[in-house]
Amino acid sequence: MKEEPKIYNIPGNYKNPGKWRSLPIPNLIEGIVVGFIFESLLMKIPFTFQFRIVALVVTFAAILLVFIRGVNGERISFFILSFFKYLWKIQCDLMPSFYQRGGNGQIRIDISL
Repeated sequence: MKEEPKIYNIPGNYKNPGKWRSLPIPNLIEGIVVGFIFESLLMKIPFTFQFRIVALVVTFAAILLVFIRGVNGERISFFILSFFKYLWKIQCDLMPSFYQRGGNGQIRIDISL
């Protein structure tokens, strides 16, 4: 009697850890958190109930899509942090006389008026 080969189903995302239904989990979590923060601010504005529901659904979906997509495939938080580091570097390069390194590695800002 000939044995039949066993067939195993391998999930499509077995090589992609950190994804849920092909969506990056950290991006999804960031989008949900920022969406809820924005929605709580939106709820404080006095609108009619019907307009409030439509605004909540549309803005939450848009925020979630932007955060899931990210910037060039990276998370939005990485982009924001690198943007602020870039702005800080430009600011330090423009006014080097105001910023001086202290002995313990901290930045001391001297502004004389």
